[in-house]
Amino acid sequence: AELPACTARKELCISCPIGAGCTATLPRELVCGASAAGARLVANLDMRKALKGNRLFPESVQVDCLDPACVGIGYLGFDHVMCFVCEQQWPADEFAGRDAAGSEGYEAGYLDMDGMTVSVKRCPKCKVRIEKNGGCDHMTCGLCRHEFWWSTGKPYR
Repeated sequence: AELPACTARKELCISCPIGAGCTATLPRELVCGASAAGARLVANLDMRKALKGNRLFPESVQVDCLDPACVGIGYLGFDHVMCFVCEQQWPADEFAGRDAAGSEGYEAGYLDMDGMTVSVKRCPKCKVRIEKNGGCDHMTCGLCRHEFWWSTGKPYR
């Protein structure tokens, strides 16, 4: 009964069932064990936390999923925004009021993150930004698993 409220607040917020006056919330382990829906909510909130902590996509480009039944986020800067939890997609212009940069295609770029310059390109398939941190020219996108050559963006095979 409290799961929709947690979804709306985008945090685990199931209150103690003991009664009035108790302000504690149930630990995540109990929520996971109570129902499949509770376990799914905890897993989705964990994914949200990981996505929000992605250093290649600062908070200024993060947007909440437009589906009120989802706790996910997507990233601005592409023609479409995809929620990485429910995988629904919307045109970027549906996020009016946010500064959405247009898709940059497969172009090299550099992000300055806390004084550290990082070489980045977009995956040719899903367009997520990928950081190159050394090694050979063969790359595999961590999101869609597409394999490609870093130097050209062409498929690996």
